[in-house]
Amino acid sequence: MQPAQITGGRSKALLIFGISLCAAMAAVILVYRVVQVAQLEVARAKATPTAVEVVVAARDLNVGVPIGPDDVALRSMEAENVPGEGVFHAVTELQGRVPRERILANELVREGRLAVADAGVGLNALVSPGKRAMSVAVDAETGVAGFIQPGNYVDVIVTIRPDDTEGQKSWASKAFLQGVRVLAVGQRLDAAEESKAAAAKPGAFKKSSREKPTVTLELDLAQAEELALSASRGDIHLVLRNDIDITQQDTQGVMASRLVGREPAARTPRVVSTPEPEAPRSEVISGDQVEQVRFNEDGQREVTSPPGRRHR
Repeated sequence: MQPAQITGGRSKALLIFGISLCAAMAAVILVYRVVQVAQLEVARAKATPTAVEVVVAARDLNVGVPIGPDDVALRSMEAENVPGEGVFHAVTELQGRVPRERILANELVREGRLAVADAGVGLNALVSPGKRAMSVAVDAETGVAGFIQPGNYVDVIVTIRPDDTEGQKSWASKAFLQGVRVLAVGQRLDAAEESKAAAAKPGAFKKSSREKPTVTLELDLAQAEELALSASRGDIHLVLRNDIDITQQDTQGVMASRLVGREPAARTPRVVSTPEPEAPRSEVISGDQVEQVRFNEDGQREVTSPPGRRHR
């Protein structure tokens, strides 16, 4: 073998070896960069906080009672479990706010469960803008046996006996308000407190008529006018409905006669006889004689009394 051929083969081998070495080094560098980027992402993820501080109830918060500094506390929660809106991140943001619903201890406090800021305290803080609070007396029947609680929704039915001294008309009943929110039962604004009171006094709805409990409803002004008139003219009944049921049904009301399968008897008109007007009368004096005469429809003269002597 000639020396030139041996030298050419070694050159090719060295070239191939160099290319392989460069490829291996490039692969090592690429793997190193990938690992480095991954490590940076992991470090960045670890540096990102996974918990946030939110305000929760430190104890049970009652409806209508202002929140004090000891009623709420900060609690760390996983960021993915915290709603994006309507939560509070500082205790001072809740000072003086009034719950519209009962909030249990350790429960997240949200804006939607609080009354409007600066709305006051007690019942007036629970009344929605543009609405009014009005109370009606109830008993065991009209109050659904005491199962109505604050926060429920009811329909209002009035039963009226029309003004009729002759008894020609029967009782009428009509549902005139639907889906009305109950603000309070008696003097309690909280459903849990009302349940405790009912359990402590199971006969609360069996009191005398002088001690009937009241149910306070949230109405607009026109509805309040209708309820005031209905309460003064008839008996009010409350019908409990599902809290999420928003359906409205148009009813024509019902008469007592329809319940027994007959229409009310037609009222017999009263016939009043009117006496016919008498024909005009006159006195005819002739000397000392006087007679009574009248004129009929034909204008003819008729004597109604014989002539007599004139009294002097």
